Amino acid sequence: MKLLVVDDDRHAAETLCEILRDIGHQCVAAMTTEAALKIGRSDGIGLAVIDVNLGVGIDGISLARLLRTRSGIPTLFISGSSSPAIQMLTREVGVGFVLKPLTRFALKSAVEDATARLVRTPS
Repeated sequence: MKLLVVDDDRHAAETLCEILRDIGHQCVAAMTTEAALKIGRSDGIGLAVIDVNLGVGIDGISLARLLRTRSGIPTLFISGSSSPAIQMLTREVGVGFVLKPLTRFALKSAVEDATARLVRTPS
């Protein structure tokens, strides 16, 4: 599957892509909303992995809504916060959630769960 990773921290985005490639996925990283939306318009993105807090500009939840509306791309969220509000919003908008700091195993499991969920309930 081809994944789009969006994180305003370049090192974090590159690390996530490296892990995702190691477990068999293609991966494209974006550090800005604009870059993510541009990549999202291209064919082949099956899942976005988005940090909830993107720093400057819109937040990851708003970006996920835009990607879903414009390009039909579902989102797996990552965040360093496990607050009930974040958990609720990510459940409403996304297909999964992984708490930072994440492990290779947690990311792999979350991507597999999200993929299985998408197969059961296509958009």
